[in-house]
Amino acid sequence: MSYSPQHVAAGFTHYYAGIRLLPIQIVESIWVLVSVAVGTSMIRRGSAPGEAFAWYVIVYDVGRFSFEFVRGDTGRPYAGGFSEAQWTSALLMLIVVAGEAAGALPFHLWHWIATASVIVAWIAVACLQPSSPLSRHRLLDPNHVSEIAQALEANDRASDSAAGAVHISRTSLGVQIST
Repeated sequence: MSYSPQHVAAGFTHYYAGIRLLPIQIVESIWVLVSVAVGTSMIRRGSAPGEAFAWYVIVYDVGRFSFEFVRGDTGRPYAGGFSEAQWTSALLMLIVVAGEAAGALPFHLWHWIATASVIVAWIAVACLQPSSPLSRHRLLDPNHVSEIAQALEANDRASDSAAGAVHISRTSLGVQIST
């Protein structure tokens, strides 16, 4: 699946046109549909108050935390290498298990395991990401990919105006691109 010129004309990121992409929004939509269907069936079966809510928060947030690693859109707030959605997901999961610990929500061991798994994954990702500015995850970060596209476009415009000259652009990670 890839963006066409019609997608770009409609506002999609132009430098992704023609590049095969994982349709993560479809994957996430299916995840949410199944989560809502199960939660709805829990309510219809007469589950305990708060049980469907806790189910949905835990299941949705496990998915959202994971899906954020493969999203390629720019403009998302990040802190400590994790997106706002990942921070929010982990926080909501912790609130649910705290509600379970306090007896405000029905206790489910798997909620605690899922929450602990997200926290362990978080720590592992934070510890295993190389600190080098040229590590793969930093080079392929959506904001850096945008910088590369902008540098190529700037060099292309500059080379059109001054034939034969060498033009060099530099990204925030120090990657130099010349034409």
